[in-house]
Formats: sequence, C-alpha cells, structure tokens
Amino acid sequence: MGFFGDIKRTIKMASVSTELELLLDECLRTMPVDFHNGKLANKFVSEAWDHKKSIFEAKGNLQPTKLVLAAVALSHGIESNEFSEMEKHALLMTLGMIINKARNLADSSNVNQIDNQIILQFEESFEEYLRSQ
Repeated sequence: MGFFGDIKRTIKMASVSTELELLLDECLRTMPVDFHNGKLANKFVSEAWDHKKSIFEAKGNLQPTKLVLAAVALSHGIESNEFSEMEKHALLMTLGMIINKARNLADSSNVNQIDNQIILQFEESFEEYLRSQ
C-alpha cells in the first residue's frame, strides 16, 4: 500500500473507531462497567481490521457503512478478548443496540447488499446466543 493508501486507511480506521466509541458511550453510560471507550474502540477496530481486512477495505457497493463496520469490530473484540461476565454482558447489549440501529437504517433507506447480508448474519448469531443463555 502506498503513502496515500496508508493515509486513507488511517482516516477510515479513525472514522470507524470514532463511530464505535460514540456507540459505546451511548450504551455503556448507565452500565456498571469502567471502560476507556476510545481506547477500547481503537483496539477493537485495529484487531478486527487485521483479521477481516476484506470487509474493512472493500470498495464501491461492497463497502459496509461505518455502523456495520463498528458492529463487526465490536463483535470481533468481544470474541477475541477476555472480559468479566458483567463487561461481556454490557458489550453484548451494545452490540444488540448497534444491530438494531443498523436494521432500522437498512429498513428505512437504500443500504447496499453487503450491509444487509452482514446485518442478517449478526441478527441470526445474536438470536442464537440469546437462546443459548
């Protein structure tokens, strides 16, 4: 990747990280957990980007929205890091809120097919998780 490609990647990572941080702030403010949401969002986005590069670096109509990318990053972060039960519960509630927002956005506007596909996968996985509890 060239110089300008690196800059574009950094800007997009910062944008997704900021989106995730704001969503964490919104959902976790009433939860009894103490995360540094900005650091957590940066970590999750960076880790997810490395493991799911094809999703984060997709082009054109295959590029998911920031909201869906934030959900991908949060999901990956929950799966690949250790948390207490309370912390995991709070993060899963945040993921549920993001999935709900993404579904509402998809239902009310013309989002691309990849967003719909990822949202559907999340909804199925989330419902399966809830049934297992």
